[in-house]
Parts: sequence; structure tokens; C-alpha cells
Amino acid sequence: RAGARLTTAVDRVTRLFEQRDANIDFGVVHFSRIVGRVFNDVAMDGVRRTDAPGVRDIAVLLTSADVERRVMTDDGGDFEIDDLAPGDYQVTVDPLTVPANYSAPSAPAAVHVMPSATAVVSLAVQALRSVSGQVLVRHTASTSSDPAAARPVPLKGVRVAVGNRTVLTDDDGRFLMRSLPAGELKIGLVPIKLLPEDLRAPNGTLTLPAD
Repeated sequence: RAGARLTTAVDRVTRLFEQRDANIDFGVVHFSRIVGRVFNDVAMDGVRRTDAPGVRDIAVLLTSADVERRVMTDDGGDFEIDDLAPGDYQVTVDPLTVPANYSAPSAPAAVHVMPSATAVVSLAVQALRSVSGQVLVRHTASTSSDPAAARPVPLKGVRVAVGNRTVLTDDDGRFLMRSLPAGELKIGLVPIKLLPEDLRAPNGTLTLPAD
């Protein structure tokens, strides 16, 4: 009937001999399924790349008007939900099973399943990578006899660049940048005007891990 497909050949050939039985098997599939992976979104853009690692032991929830299913991801972050009727489903992860240093997607993925077909969905979780620090100025020479006058002074309102994003320091010269991608990032101060040739703004690189 409609919505079913054969997994074996339609025409089979066998030879019958005297006092012998022949067994012929036909495979028929009449259900749909959803397969996918919960992956570590190392680039923080929601796109699953070939090198994106999967996240294990995450509960995947599938819901519709009359269906509610729950499966766990395997060691590679993969999952499979079979024996589904065609229709529209919502797939998301259970935030209670996401590791403490990760964030779960805020909205479920909408999936339309065709008859006797396999739908593929990827669910991104993001590691909570951040960089914090403080910007200080140290006076190399002071005419004051007070030792406190030579201590570093916090700088307020300094623009700090981390990757392709910037943040301003607060009253104490501190800054915090959240939701950063994994990999090597450039970090440094952004001058408000052109510096003299013999002066360079502090800058460097840092490497954030995938997890």
C-alpha cells in the first residue's frame, strides 16, 4: 500500500528439488524515522561541521500532537528514533542532561517526516567559553614619595578586542567576554586614535578549547 517500500528485490529466483523446501524472504518497511547528532558547536554559529565532536549521554526529546519519545545519544553523539508515522515533529535536547559548562538550544528543531523516509536533524549545544581580565596602567616614574602612587591604576572605558568582538572595561578596568568560539583568538586593546610609531597597544593570542 502507499507509504511502504521494499528493502529486498521484488523478483526472486529459486530452484526446487525433490523433497526440499525453499525459503524466500521479502523485506517491507512501512514506517519513518529520524536520525541525527547532538554536536559541540565549536564555532558558535549553529552550523554542524565535519569536525564538530558529538556529545554523549544527552537526552533527545521528540514530541508532536500525540507522540512523545525520549532517547539518549551514544558515544559519538548520534541518536535514532524509528517506527514513526509521517508528520511534523519537534526535536530538542533535555537541558537537564546537558553538561554544566554547556548551554542547550532555546528552541526545538521542527522536522517534517515523509512516508517511509529518514529525516536528519542536527542539534547544537555550546560550551560556555569566556575570557575575563583587567586593564591597568603602571607609571614607571613618580615624583611622589607615596608608594601607592606607583601602583597600577585601573583604566575605565578601554575597548578590548577578542576575536571579532569588542567590550569596554568597567570602573575597575575589568572586562568579560562570553560565548566565544573555540580555537585561536586575537586579543588586544583598540586605540581611540593613531598611536606614535614607537608605541604599540598590548595584544596577543589565546587558544580556547572545544569543551
